[in-house]
Amino acid sequence: MNRSYIGFLFLSVMCSYLYIGTVLVNLSTNVLGALVVGLTYITALLAIISELRHIDQPSAALFTSSNLNLLLSVILGALVTYLLNAYAKLGPVVASGLVTLLSGIFLPALGPAITCGSFVGMTSANLLGLSGIFAASFIAGLVFLLASEVFNGFGGKLGTMAATGTALAAFFTGKPFLHVNPIEPSLMIFIVLTGAISSALSFFINNRLKKGGVIASGLVALVGGIFLPLMFPQAGGILTPVCACGSYVGMSSISRLPDELFATIAGVLSGFAYYWGILLLGGAGGRLGTTAFGSVLAVSFIASKMKLSGRRR
Repeated sequence: MNRSYIGFLFLSVMCSYLYIGTVLVNLSTNVLGALVVGLTYITALLAIISELRHIDQPSAALFTSSNLNLLLSVILGALVTYLLNAYAKLGPVVASGLVTLLSGIFLPALGPAITCGSFVGMTSANLLGLSGIFAASFIAGLVFLLASEVFNGFGGKLGTMAATGTALAAFFTGKPFLHVNPIEPSLMIFIVLTGAISSALSFFINNRLKKGGVIASGLVALVGGIFLPLMFPQAGGILTPVCACGSYVGMSSISRLPDELFATIAGVLSGFAYYWGILLLGGAGGRLGTTAFGSVLAVSFIASKMKLSGRRR
């Protein structure tokens, strides 16, 4: 069997779990939230179906020395980020942003793998301990290898891999996701704006300045993680992860999101999905990336149809 289908399935299920779960959580209490996230997911699902038609046979064997280095890089990125997050008290966004940025600068070939691991390392210590993080990163590393040739160019892909590892590790160890309180409605506009701005900025650094998605995301998340709590003492704790989520949207290639406008739209949708989906996957690393992934899938599908329609004219 083509192993890429397995990786494809993992990412599709993880994204579907978060978005369908968000719809169900809001269905009885917030029809607008369920509608917006539901339409986003339906469009994302169309993108998933479209991508399914283009899965090729992997070009290399799964277990090679190169892939072993990638697997170890995922694990290393997770452990270092977790230590910075939980023990050095940098917090998940700053810890991941720092590890991501440094990997992009000094280890560009391993940057995506280390970044994927750093998203695992964003997991709360109340959900998984160090051994749990090791297990989660190992699973995420396997998914990284299995899905290496699918969904390329979609921002949030690495985070969805991380969320798969974290969720499965939590499941196998019997750890329930953490309880998270709903976000104050007054913060919704700030969340959406933060998602939009960080997405466009990360996309610009990635595609216009040609710095790549790893450096772009790491820089935007790190700067946001440091300065947003200083600028907005009361709301910074909420806006910081939203900024990180937007930075993952901006990791998309220009072949998926044609320009900053589409990146901004995806950032807006990710902001809504974050706001209404806050109750799901509490404490799990990779949740922000999965949120970004679904929004990018949806907007990318719309962009591709607009491009196709323009060609026909």
